[in-house]
Amino acid sequence: MAGTTSSAPRPGDLTPSLRRCKALAYLTWARLLQHTIAGEHRRKGHVARRNRAISAAHDHGIHKTTLARTLHLSEATIGQAIKGHPTND
Repeated sequence: MAGTTSSAPRPGDLTPSLRRCKALAYLTWARLLQHTIAGEHRRKGHVARRNRAISAAHDHGIHKTTLARTLHLSEATIGQAIKGHPTND
């Protein structure tokens, strides 16, 4: 069609939306782990996994305040998880 100025989307154009989806998936995973920690013997493993998911979500663009609000954790705890330090829970 002559005169059409729009072009088909290129793969690079989808990067921000895919990055956002990946970030939300990490956030969902962290939230699931936060709410399913059951026994004390499993707690440390779950918390470590949750902290890695928090860090990954932050690395992919989720802000610290959003993580804290969604996971019902303090921003200080989120900050420790992002830095890779052990948390107090």
